[in-house]
Amino acid sequence: MDDSMSRELRVLARLYGLQTSFRDVFGVTRTTPVDAVLEILRKLGAPIHGIMDVPDALRERRELLGGRFCRPVTVARQGEVSEVILRVPGRLEGALLRAELTLESGESRTWEMPCSSFLLPDDLPDGYHQLDLEADTVTARTMVLSVPAPTPALSARGNGREWGVFLPLYALHTVKSQGVGDLGDMDALLEWVSGLGGSFVGTLPLLSAFHSNGEIPSPYSPASRLFWNELYLDLAAIPELESCPEAADLMENSSFSEAISRSRSSDHVDYREVMRLKRRVLEILSDHFFAGSTAGSTNDGGGESRLEESRRTSFEHFRSTHPFAVEYARFMAVHERSEAPWPQWPDRQRSGELRPGDHAGEVFHYHLYAQWLMAGQLEHLAIRGRTSGVDLYLDYPVGVPPDSFDVWRFRDLFLPGCSVGAPPDTFFRRGQNWGFPPTDPWQERLHGYDYFIAGIRNHLRYAGMLRIDHIMGLHRIYVIPDGFEAGDGAYLRSNAAERYAILRIEALRSGATLIGEDLGTVPRSVRSSMKKEGIGRMYVLQSELRSDAEEAVTPVTPDCLASLGTHDMPLFTAFWKDEDTELLQQLGHLDRDDARRIDSERGDRRNALLVYLMKEGLLEEGAPDLEKIVSACHALLAADIAPAMMVTLEDLWLETRPQNVPGTTDEHPNWSRRSTLSLEEMMRSATVVDALKTIDRLRGGPIRRRPQGRPV
Repeated sequence: MDDSMSRELRVLARLYGLQTSFRDVFGVTRTTPVDAVLEILRKLGAPIHGIMDVPDALRERRELLGGRFCRPVTVARQGEVSEVILRVPGRLEGALLRAELTLESGESRTWEMPCSSFLLPDDLPDGYHQLDLEADTVTARTMVLSVPAPTPALSARGNGREWGVFLPLYALHTVKSQGVGDLGDMDALLEWVSGLGGSFVGTLPLLSAFHSNGEIPSPYSPASRLFWNELYLDLAAIPELESCPEAADLMENSSFSEAISRSRSSDHVDYREVMRLKRRVLEILSDHFFAGSTAGSTNDGGGESRLEESRRTSFEHFRSTHPFAVEYARFMAVHERSEAPWPQWPDRQRSGELRPGDHAGEVFHYHLYAQWLMAGQLEHLAIRGRTSGVDLYLDYPVGVPPDSFDVWRFRDLFLPGCSVGAPPDTFFRRGQNWGFPPTDPWQERLHGYDYFIAGIRNHLRYAGMLRIDHIMGLHRIYVIPDGFEAGDGAYLRSNAAERYAILRIEALRSGATLIGEDLGTVPRSVRSSMKKEGIGRMYVLQSELRSDAEEAVTPVTPDCLASLGTHDMPLFTAFWKDEDTELLQQLGHLDRDDARRIDSERGDRRNALLVYLMKEGLLEEGAPDLEKIVSACHALLAADIAPAMMVTLEDLWLETRPQNVPGTTDEHPNWSRRSTLSLEEMMRSATVVDALKTIDRLRGGPIRRRPQGRPV
């Protein structure tokens, strides 16, 4: 390929938002192979079969972008001049421009003016509006995202020094658990944390999963980001149990109780068995509800009981406020009948047309009923947050797998034949392929971000705090075409300002706080945008240690959620003992030399931290045990400036077994380990309770402002 052709290919890639070179974590500039660039461009819709087609494709792309009268989306910031930039053809210079702005409320405003750039009014309400433009025979439409001035991240919550706890819901268990932690157990955890002074309870994604294949469902590979995993339903809290003796009798049956007891006593959740048991009950309740078998019961002389009337009203409200629920239920029912992922379905079904005869009616009803129940129980938790001051902290995963409902329903938005991942780094020298397709930023804009809005709104119905996984993905995502190595990918850019505007609109409406997962190598521009948009950062102590005892810990920032680790990191005790690198060696994901280097660097940082903690009076001189070290680290974060702090409950009893080992699948039992302590045992544990009480006291006390040292 000659130099001129190379330049044209780079320009074409840039016009599609594709970045063909970047600097990696090692400081090395990596250039995506030409064949990989061409393949990604083909998936983005570029009319190219080979390198010789690039000039024509470039000309066509320039004509398309240059011929648009205006951008498909415009962000209007209150307090700033917001302009709709128009590309006015020469023949329209001086022509009359007619503009009609339709607000989300339905109110309409119109203008007529010379054809030029258009300034939006400065009194726009927050929300999603539509601007239609017409000049001569040229028409265009832009979606207007009107957002207020942002408030500082996390500062508006409580007293600005709050704390909460973290535990995967599947790992939580109580004496009432039905084989897996459920929303009733979460309710009990929220109540306990509230009594200790906490403000939120965090967990992993609770999203929809395919249970029929018997695999352990990854919380970060959901069947949909728009619906929930019925595995987590609290069966005992379902109102239909009161009027359905068949379901009640089944739950009281000795064989059912024994099976639940066996599942409860296992170290790991048996997803297939627990879902089998729960589904038997849910199917009976669903059939009971849709058959209307209780409609003939009497209350005060006859007619449908008030409870039944209320339940049917609630169900109809759910259907009207969840526009994709019927499609989701049909999709899941067809998936079960076909016993195959949707890309293997017949053409009609694969293309999005499902009919009642394609599935069993009772299975369709089951999925619709289960989602209604999940919405109701999650709403109960949200109400608790509003009344008792303890919010549910949820996690919005970065993507969905190719066989998911979302990709089937919104197939025009996803790039087929590509996967999202990460370039090579310290732990993953060959890069990572996460196995789910990226969305096409251009198509998302043309569709008014309907899928992104629906996903965020689904979470913020219930979450008082929401973590946005891999927030750098709002700016750019690493794309790997099928058939290529993970290291051969390229970054695909998005319009981050538009996505941030949507996040702020939805957070404002729900009253929620947003946290961005910004760990690892993240460009400064991303963190600058987060600060500008009022989105909190994450501060994880494991990642912030230095080998200099004078500056052993990087400064905590006043816009972050502070913690010792995350679900993708080893628990703090395992980190301290290097058990994670030892495990990665055993699994073949880390060679001995790299492990030794990592352990050596960590050892220097741990020694510096010990000296620092002793100097600060948080740790006694000598050789402290791990419990005291963990307590000192929690005290360090609790007394610092971070407006929010999250405590991983398992750190409090020095757990070392990970819930997840990134990069592994069958090699390690991820996403299934039950917590060593039950909730009742945590509540009785002096170690756990005293640690949380100490954190609560420090959070309410004076701020320990550590020296700022070098800039982060």
